[in-house]
Amino acid sequence: FDSKLSWHFHFCAGLSSISEERIDILEIGTANGNFAKFLSKLINVNKIYTIDLPDNDERFINSYNRETPEKLNLFLNMRKKNLDSEKINFIMMDSKNIIEKFENKKFDLIWVDGDHLNPQVTIDIMNSLKLIKNKGYILCDDIIMENEKNFKQSNSDSYKTIESLKESKMINVRYIL
Repeated sequence: FDSKLSWHFHFCAGLSSISEERIDILEIGTANGNFAKFLSKLINVNKIYTIDLPDNDERFINSYNRETPEKLNLFLNMRKKNLDSEKINFIMMDSKNIIEKFENKKFDLIWVDGDHLNPQVTIDIMNSLKLIKNKGYILCDDIIMENEKNFKQSNSDSYKTIESLKESKMINVRYIL
C-alpha cells in the first residue's frame, strides 16, 4: 500500500503462480534488498541469488544517496535485515563477472535492475540470456524508450539493446507500461 512502491512489486505479485515447482531467481542489482525479500515471500522460491557491487566500491558508495558514512550505514543495516532469509543468497560482486560465478547454473527468472546505462546494462542483458532456462523469464527495470533529461541514472540503452535482440529474433518481448 506504499504509494512510492515501484511498479515491479505490483507486476510480480501476479507472478506468484508462475510455477508450482520451486524456482531459482537471479536478481542483478540488490539495492536495499526489499525486492528480494518480497519475492522470497511471494513466489515458490528455491533460492534467490541477488548480486550487487561490493560495499567499498566507489560506484556503490556514490549512488542512491549513500555518500555519507551515516547514510551508508543506514542503508547497509536495512539491506542486511531484508536479506536475512535462508531463501536469499546475497553476493557482493560486479555483474560483469556473473557468467564465471554461475557457469553451471540456470535460472527460471532473472530480474535485471543494476546499472541502467551502457555498457553495463547491455552486458547484464546478454549475460542473462546465457543464464536463463529454456522458457524462463528475463525482466528488466526502467526501460526508457526515449531519452529524457530528467533521468541521470537511466536512459534508452536497455531499450535499444532489447530492440536489437528482438529484431534479430533472439528474444520475444513484451513491454508493460
